[in-house]
Order: sequence, then structure tokens, then C-alpha cells
Amino acid sequence: MAGQKITVRMARNILGDCFLITYQPMLPDGSTGGPITILIDFGVLQAVKGAGAVMQALGRSIQELSGGHLDYLVITHEHADHISGFAHAGSLFFPEAGAPAVSIGTLWMAWTEDPKDDQANALRARHAPALALFEDLSDPKAVGFTDEDRAAFKSALDVFAFNTLPPAPEAARVAADPSKGQRKGQRRTGAQIMEALKKTARQVDFLEPGDMRLIRDPASQAPPLKVHVLGPPRDQDLLYRSDPSTRAPETYLVDPADTETLLAATGRTIEAGTVRQVTQPPTLFPDRYVALEKANPAGRSGPWRTDDKAVRKLWADYIDSGDRIIAVDGPGAAERLALKLDSDTNNTSLVLAFELADGQVLLFAADAQVGNWLSWDRQRYPDKPEHGGPGVDIHDLLSRVRLYKVGHHGSHNATIKMPGLESMNHPELVVMIPVVEEVALQQGRSGWKMPDPDLNKRLQEKAPGRIQRADDAAQAGSDALWVTWELTVGQ
Repeated sequence: MAGQKITVRMARNILGDCFLITYQPMLPDGSTGGPITILIDFGVLQAVKGAGAVMQALGRSIQELSGGHLDYLVITHEHADHISGFAHAGSLFFPEAGAPAVSIGTLWMAWTEDPKDDQANALRARHAPALALFEDLSDPKAVGFTDEDRAAFKSALDVFAFNTLPPAPEAARVAADPSKGQRKGQRRTGAQIMEALKKTARQVDFLEPGDMRLIRDPASQAPPLKVHVLGPPRDQDLLYRSDPSTRAPETYLVDPADTETLLAATGRTIEAGTVRQVTQPPTLFPDRYVALEKANPAGRSGPWRTDDKAVRKLWADYIDSGDRIIAVDGPGAAERLALKLDSDTNNTSLVLAFELADGQVLLFAADAQVGNWLSWDRQRYPDKPEHGGPGVDIHDLLSRVRLYKVGHHGSHNATIKMPGLESMNHPELVVMIPVVEEVALQQGRSGWKMPDPDLNKRLQEKAPGRIQRADDAAQAGSDALWVTWELTVGQ
């Protein structure tokens, strides 16, 4: 009888996503096909101590375990904790000459990364000014900011760290290109890493929600591994819905008003998509804002400060005015904007459900947030490769989830109840959480709750004794680099 063997390795001790899947078809005569290797993301948050050395070690291990070739590379979205490994260990993937140490067969990305997709291009254009602003704010050499300013914006910059990459060693550095303002040896940006991977892979596929792809062993007639594409959604509202709470405003598109607020507070403006220093902050804003000259203390010029007594008084006078917000709260606006950018990018996560021959499912939710999850119920999924009918719904797929890679390191809005965790009723559900709780608690103003206490409690109830975490040294396997889980079906 034919069967399948799946090995899932989760990187240890990193606050980031790096999963290596090895798929081996098992033939009736007892032999095995493949193996076929699938890497889902390769990143770490910079705050992890020794991140560079850890990612370089993981890169060498990936090279060894894959035999120097990844059949599939899945990049879920453009955040540092999912792609920064390609900067830390860039020499394995982007050598300046000759063949790479780790070659890439097929690269899978979401439709949001397709440069020929009009909707994707519109989304990028919408985010570009705010991203440029934060890059300027986080640059120690940027004109017009002091150490005091950066201290005031620290919580926003901590969030924005998801969008930044570490200094890139060796071949991961870019060549000098004055036309793009790049110096020799400068690190690649996240966008440049994504583009470099597209050029390195033999084939690039941009996946759509509702797609199904088959992973086959070309040397045998073994049953294929079916891959269902759940998200990200095309629906604009769902694409930017991040929070489930009805007690607070829900997050959709990045609000241009927050960008304007932050620009005004720092004395900057946007010219042709580039942030420029200006001598005086702009004074004309939409009706919801108080004109800036009303907040300017007598004789004051230059960037606005939130610690001026006059500013504090005006803020108190106008804070309850409803449709008008005084445009001087730079740190507050910065943190709101950083959180929106973070959530918006998370919700573009490519979400995949791997279906085995016996129907069991492995769900990799990346950092998908509420709207991404809700969209899964708006489409059907083929139950057979040749099936042209209605297929199955998300509740059926989720009911067969045997392994769940928890979304966004266990954050509060990256695993929903229905259709979500409450639909996962497999009696042997296994949960993998790529988290280092100690590092998460050191971030932001009061620490990031990863995993969220309420979610963690429910995970413990759904998978008692079967939760594997990246920061638990006692987890399965003796490998210092990986937490390993294996499953064999059909034999």
C-alpha cells in the first residue's frame, strides 16, 4: 500500500518563522520516493540575541537537509521575521558568482507580490509614503531628528522593526548604484530580498485564494500532496480587517490622515513619494484637523514638540472635539501608523493547507489576521485534482487539521474562533508556535503578549500535551536547531 511520510521542522529559539518540510512518498514495494523539500519562510526578529549566527547555522542545516536544493520555497509576506535569514545567510542563496549553495526550484508567493497585478501595485503605492517616512525616522543619519526624538518614537520603531532587515553580510549586500542612492555594501531592503529570490528561483508562481497545487514525486506514481491556497483575500475590506473586537474601531486601510499627522509633527512633507525635510510644517489639513498655526507657541518654528505646555493645553481642548484631532501628537500617530502597517502586511500572508492522502491537513497560517481568516469561508476548495464541482468548504478542511502552525507567534488577532480554532477538532491535533516569549515581553511599551494568554489557554485545551514551542528546550527531538514532528500515513 502506498503512503506518505511528512517531517516538519520548526526553528528553535527564534522569534520568527522558519519551517522546513520534508515530504517522502512511500511506495507499495516499501521503497520511498523523493524526498521533496519545502521551506516556508526564513526569518527572525532582530531583537533575538545572536540572530545572525543562529540564522547562518539554520541556513547551513537547510543546505544539508535539502541536499543543496529546495524543491519549493514559500515566502508568506515581506516582514523581517519571515525573510531576514536571506540577509543573515545571504551567501548561501545569493552568491556573486557561480551556482548558489542552496538552489530554489519553485518559489511561491501571494498574488500581492505580483508586479503585474494592478490591485497589488495599488496596495504598494498606498503604503509607500508611510514606509518611506519610517525608514527616514529609523535612519540615524536622517536630518532633523535627535536622539530625544527617536526615544519619543521608540514604541513605533519597535513595531516598524518587522519591516527592517539587519546589515547584510557578503553576497547579500547590494552593489553600488548611485541612481538608487545605494552605497556599496549596503544591506538589501525587504523588497530587494523579495526581488532577488524571484530572480534566483527557477520558477515563480503567484498564488490566488481558492487555488490548489499538487506536489508530486516525478519518479513515482505515489499520491500527490495537495496544497490548498486559503489567503490572502482579494476582498479589500477583509484584506485590511485586523481586529475582531466590536469595542474598538476595526483596522482597514492605512489611514492617510495618520501619515499627515506624523509628517506635520516631524516637520516633513512628501514629494514624489519621498519624505523631505521642510522649514515649516504644513498648515492646511482636512477639516478633521486643527490648523497647525493655532498650536504654535509664539515665536516657535521648526518641528512640533508634544512636550510644549501650549501644545498640551490645545490637545486637552480639542481631544474630545469628535471629528477634529490636533495634528501634533507625533509619537501617538507614529505608533498607530506602525501598527496599521504591520497589520496590513500581516494580512497579506500567503496561507496554505497541505492535505495528505488520508485527508489530514497541515495548516500554515503565517501571520494572517482576522479578515484573512474570515475570507476562507467565501470560497470552495477542490476535493480532487480533476474535480470541477463545488468542492469542500473551509469548515471541512479545518475539521481535518492535524498540525496547526499558530498565526503570528500566538498574537491575539491571528487565530480566530470560527472558522478557525473551534473548527479544528482532530483528536490528535498538534500545535507549533514559533515564539520566544522572553524576547516578545521585552518589546514595545509593555511587552508583546505572545502567545496571548486566552489563546494559549484554549490551545492547551484543544491539544493537551501536544504543543511545541520554539523556546521550549524540552520539546521533541535532540537537535539544537530544530523542533521536529513526523507523521506517516497510508501504511
